[in-house]
Amino acid sequence: MVNGSLRFYGHSDLSEKMLRKVTPTHRHNIAISGGNEKTKSYSSVGYLDQRGLYKVGEDQYQQLNTRLTVENQTTSWMKLGAKVMYNYATHDKPFKYKDDVWQSVVFSSPTDLIEPWKKDSRYPELDEWDGMYSQNNAYAMLKDGGRTQNKTHDIWATASADFEFLKDWKARIDFSYNLNYKRNSDHRKTLTFWTGAFDATNGDTNDNYFKWTNVDKNYYSFNAYTEYKHTFMEKHYLKAMLGYNQELTKYSTFSAQRKGLLNENQPALGLGTGQQTVSDDGYEWALRGAFFRLNYIFNDRYLLEVNGRYDGTSRFPSNNRFVFLPSFSAAWRISEEPFMQSTRSWLDNLKIRASYGELGTRC
Repeated sequence: MVNGSLRFYGHSDLSEKMLRKVTPTHRHNIAISGGNEKTKSYSSVGYLDQRGLYKVGEDQYQQLNTRLTVENQTTSWMKLGAKVMYNYATHDKPFKYKDDVWQSVVFSSPTDLIEPWKKDSRYPELDEWDGMYSQNNAYAMLKDGGRTQNKTHDIWATASADFEFLKDWKARIDFSYNLNYKRNSDHRKTLTFWTGAFDATNGDTNDNYFKWTNVDKNYYSFNAYTEYKHTFMEKHYLKAMLGYNQELTKYSTFSAQRKGLLNENQPALGLGTGQQTVSDDGYEWALRGAFFRLNYIFNDRYLLEVNGRYDGTSRFPSNNRFVFLPSFSAAWRISEEPFMQSTRSWLDNLKIRASYGELGTRC
């Protein structure tokens, strides 16, 4: 003590005090498949548990993945399919105050006092600070500070149908739905420190609060296309595709925050007496489009491709949402010409290609 203020002349290693050198992680997966000539199924479950590098203030990430797929050859020309996936992830970690933990470690000084004050017979007047830490002590904020918890649920469901009307004529339709919702909580817990002059302070942990955030996202997708390909007279290859696509996304978020928590060990919106803050946000957008592709190859030498899309998006004004986007390409495989036969030993493929197209934007 010098003139009533603490002067620390020891040596501290914050990284040794706070961080592990080895952290455990384990992953488990199991998959089962089976079926018969008409019906096939596949299911799997995966689990991941990953612990963080902190010695105190546990940082833990867990993830669960499940999947179920079923296909049924209903008729000789139609196959039905269904796929369901459920993914769950949770992350429990220390609350981030002014500075990140890693930043505190990187910029720490060996002369920073990490350990709490202990009773000293030479300074009985400071016994009230016994077991308490110096102002903005990174170790204390990690060990005794607030928590952030993030939970994410992600559900996918897809139904499909594949058709084979003729040997060279096929079609497919599918519909997908995705529900993604998150539940996040932040607890800014207040801690009491002592300053160098041994005055009480909350430092960077002042103004406690509890915050709850809900995020919901719904996604819908429908796709349909048909494809025909055939080779005529051994030299004329023709392939044509025609399709349709539509998507819809709905997003919403809601958050509530309450300050002045009555009990730091039981953070809740209903257990606060301070300022309340509520906010919400959201958006919705849709896409709709049709497309085609035509390929023609003559004698495996001359190639022609024509593409076109007619797309619309709700992000543009209603009177200017749709646009046609064409593209063309032509190629000549010179290596297939008779006069190139002498180069086969060192040149097996040479092609000249030219293309033109227009691209749109979804903004």
